[in-house]
Amino acid sequence: MLIAHAVCDPSPAVTGQIAALATQPGTRHVAMMPRDYPGTEALMRAGVECMVLPGGHSRDFSVSDIPLYRGAIRRLNPDAVHTHGCATARLAARGTGVPVTLATRYTPRRTPLAPPLRTVYGKVTDCTVAPRRTVEEQLQREHIVPDRIARIPVPLTVDTDLSVRAVRRQALGVPDHAFLVGCRCNLGPLCGVYTLLYAARELLSRSPDYRFLIVGDGSERQQLVQFAGRMGLNDQVRFISSGAADPYYDPAFDLFVSCTADRADSAVPLCQAMAMGIPVIGTLCGEARDYVTQGSEGFLVPAGDAEALAARIDLCRLWDTLRMRMSAAARRSGARFSESAGAQSNTALYEHLLAEKK
Repeated sequence: MLIAHAVCDPSPAVTGQIAALATQPGTRHVAMMPRDYPGTEALMRAGVECMVLPGGHSRDFSVSDIPLYRGAIRRLNPDAVHTHGCATARLAARGTGVPVTLATRYTPRRTPLAPPLRTVYGKVTDCTVAPRRTVEEQLQREHIVPDRIARIPVPLTVDTDLSVRAVRRQALGVPDHAFLVGCRCNLGPLCGVYTLLYAARELLSRSPDYRFLIVGDGSERQQLVQFAGRMGLNDQVRFISSGAADPYYDPAFDLFVSCTADRADSAVPLCQAMAMGIPVIGTLCGEARDYVTQGSEGFLVPAGDAEALAARIDLCRLWDTLRMRMSAAARRSGARFSESAGAQSNTALYEHLLAEKK
């Protein structure tokens, strides 16, 4: 089975997904990209077979690029064309006799497809992979037929070797006896970290053993640092400027918290923590509710409720047996986000769509 991937989105999620698929036995995966695509080297380093087009543009749609993609697809003669932010290739594929065309929409579109475009989308797309609830809901609002939507999480690259826990904690200056609560997110207006700081003040009044590490950047970062200082939390709350997608410090955490008040926020950091066996707390308005069963892998609390958040964090610290049970459940649940699980699900989808065409 030969799958041609048309890529315009250079995000690590795209590279990770195609690289994971390329490891599946009995399949061959080739990534097609325009000459100006910025993620070509990353794909090659990941061992993905690449076909660089002699021209083209790294954007979702370009009429002038249709002949380029059509020529490449005819040379490859694939069983399916899977696009990653490249509608041009799906249009081109429909004129080459390729049996199946599908797309992965990684994040919700800023503006949903207008009705005339929905008709075209339906004609050139046999299936759309929706890694997130918010993407699936947007597709449904665009009147995409439900059986043409497949919910498959994006494979996550996670280091499950927790032997580095002591090293990370030592590097952070966290004492062995301390209970470290971690939060990793984009520090924007709806990040919810103000709620975490209020909860931190309450928790530190109960026990001096708490420590808090907030990893990320964003428009609110400086204000949050200053706010923590005004609350007298500088010694117990630390901010580290790092990409919200980087789980480097996660093994040091005793508990992972996502406080978002934005229902469209990605749950990727929370899922990465779960895959490491770290209990989690998320909010009822975010995507955490798709992955966390109340009381199993962790807890869900109302966004903005510092009292409820503090109560759940304190429960996790005080009840060792509960925390160990949640850790085991989180690790089991997090296995579905592994690269192999995602690749197997996508491969099964290809086989299903091809069987339908026969």
